[in-house]
Amino acid sequence: MKVKQYVHIASLIVYVMFDTCQCIFFNTKKNHEGRITPMEPKVCDGQSITFQCKLLDKPTPNSKLHFAVQIPPEDYVIVNDNDVIRDKNTSANFILRALPVRFMRVKCYYGQRSDVNEVKNVIQDPVLFPVFTMPRQVQDFRCIVNNYNEMRCSWNFGIKYNIKITPNLTLEWRKSGSSQTSVWLECPEQSLDNTWCRWDSVRDGIDWLNKLDIRVTLQQEYCEVNVTSDFTINSLLLVKPSPIIGLNSQVINSTCIQLYWNKPTPPPVSSIEHIYKIDIKSIWNTKEVIINNTQLCDIGSNNEMFTLCHLEEDTDYDFIVTYKSRFGSFWSQDVVIGNTTRKDVPGSSPTIINGGYYWEPEECENSGKMRTMCLLWQGIKDIDKNGDMRGLDLKFKPTGNDVPEEHQIFSEDTTYACARLFCNTTYKAEVTARNEIGMAIMKSSIYINKWFPDIPHPSITVEMSSASNNGLSTVFISYASTIPITITADIYVVWCVKAMGQCQSDGEVNWLRKPYNGTVVTIETVSPEHYLYSVVISNNNGVNYGSSWEDCIHTKGLAPTRSPHNVKVTPGSHDDTLVVKWEELTCKSGEPRIIKYRVKYCNTISKKCSVEDVTFGTTRLELHDLVDDEEYSIQVKALADQSLEGPYSQTVLGTPEHNSLKLPEVIGVACGGFAFLILAIMGCVTTIRIIRKKAYRWKHKMGDIKLPDNLQHGDLTVDVSKTSHKQMTRQLSTDSGVPSTPSPTVVNELNMSWSEKH
Repeated sequence: MKVKQYVHIASLIVYVMFDTCQCIFFNTKKNHEGRITPMEPKVCDGQSITFQCKLLDKPTPNSKLHFAVQIPPEDYVIVNDNDVIRDKNTSANFILRALPVRFMRVKCYYGQRSDVNEVKNVIQDPVLFPVFTMPRQVQDFRCIVNNYNEMRCSWNFGIKYNIKITPNLTLEWRKSGSSQTSVWLECPEQSLDNTWCRWDSVRDGIDWLNKLDIRVTLQQEYCEVNVTSDFTINSLLLVKPSPIIGLNSQVINSTCIQLYWNKPTPPPVSSIEHIYKIDIKSIWNTKEVIINNTQLCDIGSNNEMFTLCHLEEDTDYDFIVTYKSRFGSFWSQDVVIGNTTRKDVPGSSPTIINGGYYWEPEECENSGKMRTMCLLWQGIKDIDKNGDMRGLDLKFKPTGNDVPEEHQIFSEDTTYACARLFCNTTYKAEVTARNEIGMAIMKSSIYINKWFPDIPHPSITVEMSSASNNGLSTVFISYASTIPITITADIYVVWCVKAMGQCQSDGEVNWLRKPYNGTVVTIETVSPEHYLYSVVISNNNGVNYGSSWEDCIHTKGLAPTRSPHNVKVTPGSHDDTLVVKWEELTCKSGEPRIIKYRVKYCNTISKKCSVEDVTFGTTRLELHDLVDDEEYSIQVKALADQSLEGPYSQTVLGTPEHNSLKLPEVIGVACGGFAFLILAIMGCVTTIRIIRKKAYRWKHKMGDIKLPDNLQHGDLTVDVSKTSHKQMTRQLSTDSGVPSTPSPTVVNELNMSWSEKH
């Protein structure tokens, strides 16, 4: 530190000599004589300094003293007159406050005005003075006790002192709790750069169970300022023990490895316990094990042992062992050793989801006996493989029937497989992993129920958000099912990588389980358009209801871009109606989900338009209360969620018909019918009267015919006298007086009547 001060003082002298020589060789003779004096020659930043200027010549009328200050490399700045205190124009003072850490110059002028460019007005050469850095409290004070043998405390000054002058530093210490009169001891071993201090437990007689008070003082002699920092430390908490030695390992089996090492140097106090930390690192993960002295096994010869189990088979491990005092803050230096567990059979098998199978119900509904059953599972985790895999065994075991078992073998990366099974048989499906050692003990299984004709599969609709969050898109899967709400069930949403309309055999399969208490399940995934989706419902009776795979994904928040095709209009079966039909819009990925259709119909004459909506799935609408014999133009469009509308279809024309009679026609028909009825009645009455008249005439005409007394005709003899008929008299003839004879027709009729009676 002394050397640095000497260097600084020498540089300061050179700087002053240069400044003085400059004044001697370059300045002209001044018109006035005077003296400028700093009242506090040694100052630090933030402090103030007072300058006094005295005129030694006879005062001049209307002249006064002025000051100018320069902070190199800037130019001189005139001091405001309000900051200058003058005494009879022969003496003046001003205070320069809050000094920065720099070299500064001050000039004094005398005249009517102060002009820094007029050298003749300068009373005395400028005063050059330095401003030193005010000392601050030390920062980052920290201590550490190395293996109970020595303690070392370090710190930093926090700031950089100017002109390479560092304040004097003094470190003192004493046992905490000592009386105020206790003697402070100086640091027994301090570094040359004043950045650390070291204590030795034997040399300095330190008891590590006691606390220590430490005081660090910084003294800046140039401005006579001292700054003190006080610290109290608990040395027992600051112990960093030496690392363990002789660490070694031994493989016990496929999941356990044993570690052992030499006991560390015991602490000076036997009651101090140690805590050990073992970091276990592998390609799968990193985990930490904390143990204490009581968990270690003493195997003699100053050795300790600890066994780590539940490791993964056939895996390389690194074990990092360190320890510390139970109450300490510092762990010992790490000691590392590696080893590899033995190989074993797979730790698990692929996981089959509950209900993770599907088939087409039509195969069994049409009196079929067999169904193509497809099963999905999640591939075995790498952590469970335990070496090179040799494939997967898939078995379908029938229950309760004399049906053969179905057995298939697939590669280890398969996640999707199908088999032909009977419709009326329940199966237990099992997937077992196999490696070069053998078959896994743990199997994954599921029961596949026989076909139930009265339970339909749920239908699903898949939608995705149009915006992604950090590469993830939200997928909304809506489902509808006929399962009674009284049945407790769970929903399994399954999605797999699609390939040629089916799940990729070696692709990733994912699923999400949720309670059956809604109609929409939300998931997040990357590139949702690359997956197939399905919903499986499993109730508490062990019955699973699966759905077919859906690969069409609607996009939310978009308006439809397509319009319905093949719109046709025909007159309705009722009067003044039209029937509108169109084709259903099929699902198309990237398009929004259609919620309903809107039919717009306008009268081409009155230009009056109306609209009617129907739900999606309806492709027919009958329009009522139209004006007959007037043409209508009709268009159909699709609507998505949030009433987003698509384009209208091409316009078609239709005219409603009125097949029933109108009111005037009905009245005319009724009147005509009534008139016809009257005429018919009159005609009937007239006809009857005519018939009666003709009958009456005929009757009298028949009564005028007289028959002979004995009339023979063949074998028939008619005795007129014995008949009950009224005696007929002969009709008098006005022609000749000869009686007329009846005609043969009359005779025949009489003969027949008579024969029938007798």
